[in-house]
Amino acid sequence: MCKDEIIDNLDLMVESMHLVQERFSMRLKVIGESVKQIQKTNPSFLKRYAEVEWDKIARFRDLVSHHCEYVDHENTSAPNQPNQPDRP
Repeated sequence: MCKDEIIDNLDLMVESMHLVQERFSMRLKVIGESVKQIQKTNPSFLKRYAEVEWDKIARFRDLVSHHCEYVDHENTSAPNQPNQPDRP
């Protein structure tokens, strides 16, 4: 494989990684929006699973949707890590 082919393959890999990140972020938004709707329409459902931090999921959706400049896409898969702020 020549140098140009390697560079082309690396460029394709980087582009693919960005697409995966975008899709992952979109799924987080959908999950968070769903949680927000359930909080409004049927909060007793969420109380059955009190161990889940529903408010954090909803707030994370807001962060990803409205404050994307604060999102570190390298760490999006682990939003509850100590180095991640609750809010911008």
